[in-house]
Order: sequence, then C-alpha cells, then structure tokens
Amino acid sequence: MDGIITALAARTAAHLRAPDPSTSITHDPLFAALARELSALEKRVARLVAAVRAEHDALEQNAATTLTVLAEQKCVLEHMLANVPRHLPKVAARAARPRVVMRGGDAEGGGGREGKMLMTPVVQRGVEQEGGGTTAPIAAMAAEPSLAVAGSKGTPPKKQPPIPRAVVIQPVTVAEFECLAKYQVGRLTRDKLNDTLAELAVLITDKQAQLRVAPSRMNKRQRELLWEHRKLEPAVVQAISSDAHSSSPHPPPFVTEADVRDKAWFSRSAFRLDPHGRAVVGILRHLGRVKEVRGGGHTRIVVM
Repeated sequence: MDGIITALAARTAAHLRAPDPSTSITHDPLFAALARELSALEKRVARLVAAVRAEHDALEQNAATTLTVLAEQKCVLEHMLANVPRHLPKVAARAARPRVVMRGGDAEGGGGREGKMLMTPVVQRGVEQEGGGTTAPIAAMAAEPSLAVAGSKGTPPKKQPPIPRAVVIQPVTVAEFECLAKYQVGRLTRDKLNDTLAELAVLITDKQAQLRVAPSRMNKRQRELLWEHRKLEPAVVQAISSDAHSSSPHPPPFVTEADVRDKAWFSRSAFRLDPHGRAVVGILRHLGRVKEVRGGGHTRIVVM
C-alpha cells in the first residue's frame, strides 16, 4: 500500500512541476503579436462603447429640443402650403405622347397583308417639327383640305391673321415687396398688388388688340382710339428714347387716364385709377415696371 501511494505521489509531482521556459507558448513570437493585436482591439472597442454611450445620452437630453424644432418646421411648412402665392411662374406643359395609328395593307393587292403600326405624334396645327415642316392631326387634315401636305394637289393653306401678343408685366416678388416703404404699401398685400397689376396688363392688352384691327374694319370708336393713340405716341417715344434702359425698337404699349375711364366698350378689366389703383401704379413706377409720361394734358402709363 505504501508503494502505491508513493508511486501516485511521484506521478502527481511530475505533472505539477513548472514547465520548461524554453518550451512555453508565451515565448512564441506569433503569440506575442496576437496578444498585442487583441489588446489594441479591446481598447478600440472600449472607446467605441464610450462614444455610443455619450451619443445616447446627448440624444436623450436633446430629444425635447429636437421635437420642438420639428414641430415649428411643420407649422411653417403647413403655413406655406396654405398660402401659396397665386402669381408663381406656370410650369411648361408636358410634351404630347405619341399615339399608335393602324395603317392597313395596300388597297389594290394587299388583302391578306397585316396592317402596319406607325407611331404618329399628336401635335397642334402649325407646330414645327424636326424636319423643318409643319404638321397637323390626321382628323384635322381629313376635315380641312387646305391642310394638305406640301407638294400634293390642292389649294394652298390660307394665311392666318397674327394672334395679338399679351402684354406681360412681371409680378412683384417677395423680396421686392419687402423692400417697399410702409407708406407705399399701406394696407396692400402682395397678392392684391399682383391682382391689380394683372388687371392693368389685361387692359393694355385689350387696347393693343383694338389698335391691331385693320383700318377698313374699324368702327368709329376704334378709329378715335387709334387717332388719339397716334397723337400721344410721339411723346412716349421721346421719353423712352432718352431712357438708357430701353432697347426695344418698337414703341412700348401704354394707356391713358381716358382709356381707363372709358374702357367699358373694349375691355372687361377691373383696373381703375382710384386711390388703390394709383398706389399700385406708384409702386410699379418705383420698381421700374411702368413709367408715367405727362404732357398735353394727358398722363400715359407706359409698360417698360
């Protein structure tokens, strides 16, 4: 029994003795490099955890402020949506989509042939195409023989009278309205100002349409309007020619106080030279949209 105990003690002591330093894994260069990399990764992870905790704490502290700012921005956007200016530039219309036209086989000998599909763009009458010519819808060409293709037999198309161009006065922008003095604006809002401006443009456009009527077709009122306009036009040309900002070779359109007063027979414009209308004219003169030319007992409102 003693011998067995002694053998077990010897074997246990052999297993518990210190390893040889030369054969220890800690002296392996690869193990040392791995230990350094692991230590660096642990430090980076610790820094990232600290940064995430700091961001979390900052978000919790600023949550109330962020919600307040978002609520204010929402209110501003809802106010802008409910008060969109009515005088914004209009978006150009989209191009017309091509339509498919089925063209059957030859009428003389193509009874069994299938029809061909042609992509025909839907365009307005007289719209210029890429090839340089003009085209019109098929239905319009079938209804009107005068719209025949150039080179085919038929009467030439009739010359259409020119469409009178509308007089355009640019609306007052927000920046321009805010730069106006308080005594100039009074109780006017920008929408009311632009509405009155648009009515003045309609009045001048209607007068120009009357002046473009052929003299042989004019009635008495139209002739008197034309003669009065021609009598007052030289003063306008002289005043505009002295303006350095004017570069148009044609006389600018204008109306007089008499035109505004007697506009009922040629225009449906609601523009009047009451205190409201005179205030708008003063603002437009200040902004350079119009110019007042006086002389000969008449005041001319000239569009610049």
